[in-house]
Amino acid sequence: MAEKSVFEQELLLLRIERRRLLAQKPLMAGLTDKVRQKAAGLADSISRAFTEGLAYFLDEDGTALIEKALPVEKLLEEYQQKEAAICERPSFAALAALDRTAFHSRAGNLTATALEGAGLGLLGIGLPDIPLFLGVLLKTVRETALRYGYRCDGPWEQSYLLRVVCGSLTAGEAGKKFWDEADRMAAGLDQRSGDPVVADLEEMTAETAKQLSAALLAAKFVQGIAVIGAAGGAFNVMVLRRAEKGAALMYKARRLEKLRWELA
Repeated sequence: MAEKSVFEQELLLLRIERRRLLAQKPLMAGLTDKVRQKAAGLADSISRAFTEGLAYFLDEDGTALIEKALPVEKLLEEYQQKEAAICERPSFAALAALDRTAFHSRAGNLTATALEGAGLGLLGIGLPDIPLFLGVLLKTVRETALRYGYRCDGPWEQSYLLRVVCGSLTAGEAGKKFWDEADRMAAGLDQRSGDPVVADLEEMTAETAKQLSAALLAAKFVQGIAVIGAAGGAFNVMVLRRAEKGAALMYKARRLEKLRWELA
């Protein structure tokens, strides 16, 4: 009973944090209608760039490229040690240890995103940085998943990952819908329920490209203006922070639900 209480209390805190993230203003809330209208002309090009970039990084070659930048086995080994400690003696300290890793690249991810966004913005280049940004975004989310023992291999796990990203970047009920879908998928993937796992990766890739395009549309327009465009790179960092935060909340909750179910 005590072990269950620890899991339940931690999951409650994670649900509160999820609601807080969903309650944040939309990423582009501060931009003027004039900028939005001018940016609309780039909508097709930006959406296509995101769709093609996501398709590449979710494919075998793109995934291999991202994994080269991650100590996959080391992170998974660290997780296994932490899981063993939780199973032996569940406690808040043991659960909190899941958030820590000996491999620290968060600052590097954020710095790289800021530099590539601002640097290309100074040159007046707003679209070529999209593949670079997507690589950093997916590396960050995959690294977060690895901290909680998930490798994100295969179409089902990739479809789950994309739902997590969409929920992280979408405010209000729309974001909640993505995360509710991810919760149902997780229950099936982790064999905690008999619900079928729905994983139309092509459909979710298109949906994620749509959400990213909407979130960064005006920013890419601003970034396309030389010198002034350096400010557009700041939006890349905002998006990365939200995606990282949302991924941590979702993957940790998923792992705790699985451990609670296994230890019941």
